[in-house]
Amino acid sequence: MKVTVKEVFQDKITGVVYQPGEIINVDDKDRIADMQKKNLIEVAVEKVAEPIIKKTATRKGK
Repeated sequence: MKVTVKEVFQDKITGVVYQPGEIINVDDKDRIADMQKKNLIEVAVEKVAEPIIKKTATRKGK
């Protein structure tokens, strides 16, 4: 799941330091919940493109 970093923090597992505004991918829901409790991240909302539906003109037969 993509999340947006709100506060500077160092990942306790990888040691990587993240800066506010960075978008990172976190797959572990427990880690996401822990980071949200600490106000370090917020879940990024992904826009899902709606399919384009093309309408074609139809002719009625005589």
